[in-house]
Amino acid sequence: EFLHKLSKHNQGGGFASVTSRPEDESEATPLVLVQVASFLRRELPIRLAHRIHDLSRVAYLQDMKSVQQVKDLYTTSFLEILSVDK
Repeated sequence: EFLHKLSKHNQGGGFASVTSRPEDESEATPLVLVQVASFLRRELPIRLAHRIHDLSRVAYLQDMKSVQQVKDLYTTSFLEILSVDK
């Protein structure tokens, strides 16, 4: 339901919708949920690693406390995701 609402919210632009489905379909099938979970399991660590790397490379941002806090949150999330059994 979250992905459906998110895609409806962003129909005007921003990023492409994950799926295109009829308005009367209100629940994701078990297969769709497994596919989404698989995608996130595979893709999220990669995206977090890229953001961590990006935040480490920008010299004038490295010393900002707020940027360091975000980087720490990304790092913690990255390690937690990797520690979950498949």
